[in-house]
Amino acid sequence: MQEDAIKPTEQEQVPDGCASCGTRYYLKDYPTKLCSECREQFIKFPIPKWLWLFAGAIGLVILFSIYKLPENISLGIAYEKGIKAEKNHQYVTAQREFAKLAEKVPNYIEGQGHLMIAAFHNGDLDAYNKALVKLNNKQIEDKELLDELNEIVDRSVIYVATDSFNQLTDKYDSMSVDIRHSAIVNYIKSHSTEMYPRIWYTSLLMDENNYRACQQYLEEVLEFDRNCIPVLMRMASVHREMGNYDSSIYFCERILVLNKEANYAKASKARTYLKMKKDKEALKLAEEACKQNNEKDGYSLATLALAYHFNNEIEKRDAVINENKNDTALKYYMQIAVDIINKKESFRD
Repeated sequence: MQEDAIKPTEQEQVPDGCASCGTRYYLKDYPTKLCSECREQFIKFPIPKWLWLFAGAIGLVILFSIYKLPENISLGIAYEKGIKAEKNHQYVTAQREFAKLAEKVPNYIEGQGHLMIAAFHNGDLDAYNKALVKLNNKQIEDKELLDELNEIVDRSVIYVATDSFNQLTDKYDSMSVDIRHSAIVNYIKSHSTEMYPRIWYTSLLMDENNYRACQQYLEEVLEFDRNCIPVLMRMASVHREMGNYDSSIYFCERILVLNKEANYAKASKARTYLKMKKDKEALKLAEEACKQNNEKDGYSLATLALAYHFNNEIEKRDAVINENKNDTALKYYMQIAVDIINKKESFRD
C-alpha cells in the first residue's frame, strides 16, 4: 500500500532516510529529505494565530493607505498649485489652494504661512489674522518663508489702529464737523509714524469730495509702503474723480503687477474707461473682474451693471441689479449703480 501511494513521486532508499521520522524512504528532487507522509503533514501545519493577526494588521494599514491616497494626492496638488500661483502673483488662486490645505491639515506650518501671505496680498485681513494666530510661537524652518512673513507683518502695521487713535475716534461722533477735522489733523501731525490715521482720514475726505487733500495723505502712506494695495486702490479712485484718467489707470496697473488677480483693480480700471467713454473695453474688464473670484464682489458687480448700462445692454444690466440688490453685503454697491443709472448721482457727461 505504501509503495502504491508514493509511486508518482518515486521514493528511494538511503542510509540516513527521512529527516523527520527516520524511515528509509524519502521523496527525491526536494532540498529537504522527507517521506511523503511527513511532507504532507508539514504542508498542512497550522499557521499560528499571531501570524494571522500580524498579517491582518498589515492589511489594514495597506487598505487605510489606499483609502487616504486620493486625499493625500489632492492635498499635494493643492500645495503645488498654491506655490505656483504665489510665484506668479496670482494670490486669489494661491489663497484658495492654501485654504484647502489649511482646512485638512490646520497644523501644517508652511501651509499656514503661505495662506497668510496670499491673504495679505488679497487684502483679506480676516484670513490673514487667523493664519497669524496659527503661526504664533511656531518654529519656521524655511528661512525664505520666514523672511517674507516678517516683512508682511512689518507692513501690516498700516492697517492697525493704536489705542490712542481708537480713543480719539470713539469721541468722533460727538464732535462738530470742524472739530473733527482739526482733531484728526492734529493727531496725524503729532503721530507722524502712524499710517492708519491717514488712511482712515482719507475716507472722510473722499466722502466730502476733497480729493486734493486725500491725495496728499495717501502719498504720505506710499512713502512708508509704496506697494500698499489698499492705498493704491484709493489713489486710482481719487485720480479718476479728479479727471486724471491716465494716472488712475497707472495705479490700477501697478496693483495688477503686484497681484494679477486683483479684481478690484480691474473693476476700477473699467470705471475709468467708462469715464473716458471707452465702453467696450470697460465691459470686457468688468466681466473679467466678476469671473475672477468665486465669491461675489459688490464693487465689481456694480461696475458690471454700469458697463452693461453704457453699452446699452439693458436686460443684462437689470439682471445683475435684480439678482444682487437684496443681498445685504451687496446692496450698498447696487444702490450706487442704480443712482448713477437714474442720474441721481453724476458719473460722466
